Order: sequence, then structure tokens, then C-alpha cells
Amino acid sequence: MAFDHAHHEAMRLPQLALLLSASMLVLACQRPGASAAPEPGPTRLPILDRAYGAHPDYVDALAPGDQLDALSLPLADQGRFELADSLAAGPVVLVWIGGAEHEALTSWVRGLDRELAQLEARAATLVFVRPLEPEAALRWANDVALQTPVAGDPDADLAARLIPVTAPEHAGGLDFAVIILTTGGTVAYRKLGGRRPDLAELLAVLDGDAQALRCCPGACVGEPCI
Repeated sequence: MAFDHAHHEAMRLPQLALLLSASMLVLACQRPGASAAPEPGPTRLPILDRAYGAHPDYVDALAPGDQLDALSLPLADQGRFELADSLAAGPVVLVWIGGAEHEALTSWVRGLDRELAQLEARAATLVFVRPLEPEAALRWANDVALQTPVAGDPDADLAARLIPVTAPEHAGGLDFAVIILTTGGTVAYRKLGGRRPDLAELLAVLDGDAQALRCCPGACVGEPCI
């Protein structure tokens, strides 16, 4: 009887091994493939890097380290904006608004305008620039209800330096551009389209705290800067 029992158990072992192998094969087939792996997070770049604010359509655009110390533009409410005079008082933040006018862009412009005092506290001059005649730029400023100075750029004096293009009319296709100039006229920061920078990002540059700040050049899910 002992022999029969041992013989029976020995016969069961290969059957159990076969069942175990089949179960493992089924589980392996049910595992998600490589395509189901989580996607990598958004790319963040140092905001002072030339690549951060670049635009593929304007490869020769003004970039960090470039110089812009002379510029004269007609102000929407008469007079002229003289860049050299503003740089003598402190850094300058130029926000160029292209041909597009939509709710999200207008909301961003108004948000910067509401915080004008924070820029002025840093002796920084903020100027919005439109590729328009002064009268049209004034109508836009009134429609948006801005307290910040607005300048026109009817002859593309800034656009030609900011985003050089073969055909100047193509410059209007860029929603916005932001450059921050040091008192010496050097571009410390630039952003051409993509994710619109918030005030905290601009203040970090003005305060000299932007060296370690990394943000998404384009749209990001969640908090864009770390």
C-alpha cells in the first residue's frame, strides 16, 4: 500500500507542474505591454536658458545675452517711449502682443497690469507694445482698461529686432513675446509664445532668483515651475 501511495504522488507531480506553468503563462499574457507604461512628465527647462523661450518659427529672435539698448516707439497716448531713458532708471520688461486678441491673452495682460506696483517697486518699467499705429494701440489699451504704458510699433522697429523674419507681416502670427532687459540693455530673459509666464516668473528674474527656476516652455499639466 505504501508503494501504491508513493507511486500515485509521483504521478501527480508532473500534472501539478503542468498546471502551474499554464497559470504563469496566462498571467504573463494579461500583463500590460510596454505601451501601457506611464508617460514621462512635462519637460521643464531653466528659464534663463536660450532654449526655454525659443520659438521654432523665429530661430534668429532676440535671445538672452543679446543687446537691445536703443529703441524709440510712439506711445499710444502721445509722446514716445525711449528705451535708453527707461534703462537709465532700471530694468525694462517689454511685452509684445502680436495680432491675436483673445480672452486668455487679454486676461493675462490684465493680470500683469494689475501687478504694476510690484514691478515699479523693483524700479522696473513695464511696457506693452502692439504692432499698430498709436491710435489703434490706444483703442486697444482703453478696451482692456490698462494703466500700464502702451506703445505702438507701426514700422516694426521692435518686431524687426525681436523676431526677425523674411516677411514682416508674418510677425503678427506670434501671440506674444516677453523680454527683460538689464540696465545695460542686455537681454536677461525672453519668452516667445507658448505658456504665458506669470508675474512670479518675471519677478524671479528681476530679483536675481531665477537661476534654479525651471518651467515648462509650453502647456503643462499642473504646476509649471519648480
